[in-house]
Amino acid sequence: MENNIDIFIMPNVETVRENLGYDEYEPVSQEVIEFQQGVDIDTIEIEDDGSFEIPEGSHGQIQSDEEYYELITFDDSFEEREPIGWLNPGRYQIKDDTIKKIDDRDRRFYY
Repeated sequence: MENNIDIFIMPNVETVRENLGYDEYEPVSQEVIEFQQGVDIDTIEIEDDGSFEIPEGSHGQIQSDEEYYELITFDDSFEEREPIGWLNPGRYQIKDDTIKKIDDRDRRFYY
């Protein structure tokens, strides 16, 4: 597996509408939204065992031929790995092929 992965960070629909000056009730075409999302896309490169943040109003998508998994914790006692589609806003840490959402109180990666 590669040491680095690229993550696309793209604004969500509400953020694009706001940036273009539309309020939530004004009609705007889906093509305009999708075009602007493509214009506003950023790419970040993350090293293995590194951390990154998806800002509020955005979502992330991993760009890799490898499959990555998100570590989901239930009730602080049970963890499950699920394939990743989109990453929601928040802080994450990556280790090998697993990504875990972390918060400011817990910046260490636990297995």
